[in-house]
Amino acid sequence: MQIHDVKPNSSNRRSQRIGRGGKRGTYSGRGVKGYYAHSSSHVRPGFIGGDTPLFKKFPKKRGQGISSIHVKPAVLNLSVIEKYFKTNEQVNPKTLFEKGLIRKQAGALPAVKILGSGEIKKVFNFDDCKFSASAKGKVAKAGGKIKS
Repeated sequence: MQIHDVKPNSSNRRSQRIGRGGKRGTYSGRGVKGYYAHSSSHVRPGFIGGDTPLFKKFPKKRGQGISSIHVKPAVLNLSVIEKYFKTNEQVNPKTLFEKGLIRKQAGALPAVKILGSGEIKKVFNFDDCKFSASAKGKVAKAGGKIKS
């Protein structure tokens, strides 16, 4: 085999040029003369034939999306933790994620807030979680530890 025997895997496909014969004919679907027949003819997005564009008819949305930067904490109740964790088990965002109780937000583990709905009888060791006042009281009453 020599270099002149080597063939490319696929042929280079060139973009179709307008007005070079074929079925499109002389004017290639552009008609004769006029704005749209020329190469620089294009209508900008939102142009409605000289009428006021729709995006100018509506008021500006001021102050929208400012709060979207703040990531809200994942919220869990004590009843859920009682159901999925064993006694003296460590409860933190990582273990909650591993058990499928919380999801990542923006590619990272979110802050976790524990609410006091439900009763707990087991002892848990909480780490790196926020608590409502009622949840904090119930954890302390059950003998659990809260480390922030």
